[in-house]
Amino acid sequence: MHALFFSVKRVHHRILAFGRRYFFKPIRLTPARFDMLYAIKQHRYGLTQRELRDVLGVTAPTVSVMATSLEALGHIKRKVCSSDARHIWVKLTKRGRRLVNKAIYLAVGSGAVDMIVDCAFAVKWYSDSRFEELYTFDSSLRYARSYLRDVATLHYYFHPDD
Repeated sequence: MHALFFSVKRVHHRILAFGRRYFFKPIRLTPARFDMLYAIKQHRYGLTQRELRDVLGVTAPTVSVMATSLEALGHIKRKVCSSDARHIWVKLTKRGRRLVNKAIYLAVGSGAVDMIVDCAFAVKWYSDSRFEELYTFDSSLRYARSYLRDVATLHYYFHPDD
């Protein structure tokens, strides 16, 4: 594996570990479950499991297993589409909406996301040149994803380039 890709992978894993410990563990949520709840929250009337798969960039069985566990916890509701039984609609419950809002508050409102990025990339946000370097790197990664035909579309409103 190329050293750059290894470093990117390791930073990603360490960021997830930090997030799990400090703002997902207290509310009993994994980063993957947060991603799914957040994606559903972005669509007022819910999504089909197929749309969710495309947004998250994961396989159909992954969405099905995650949705089953989130439904068992009372965070989402699933309903077979009345016009096409092959489609299953997924919506947040009130409990799920409260949970994802609390997770967003813990991650963003606490400054944890800024701190994680600062620590991971040693970025001082007041430095325009360092921010530009990070932005250029992110653009390169986005280009690589498109070249590799990655179609996942999940973006957080609190991401620096959104």
